[in-house]
Amino acid sequence: MTTPFEQLSARMDKVTMDRMSKQAVIEGETYQVVEETQSLEMAALNGEGIVLVVFSDTYQPRRQQKVSWRGRDHIVTEHRRFNGKPLIRIE
Repeated sequence: MTTPFEQLSARMDKVTMDRMSKQAVIEGETYQVVEETQSLEMAALNGEGIVLVVFSDTYQPRRQQKVSWRGRDHIVTEHRRFNGKPLIRIE
């Protein structure tokens, strides 16, 4: 049985996916993702990084995975979890 918090979280995820998500192809599989742009001012190089939150229970992030996003090819350079979902940085 799910808790009220889990139910609300699932509803919020659905609204986010319905209104904000786009498709990205990762290693040949299509996933719903939401883009988050992060400033890299504190990193070794200045600029902006492309960060995608992947809405999938089955996706397993790994470095060097091939990603097609907005008509361009990228690779995964970093990954971690964000609110229980895979978050990947692509370059």
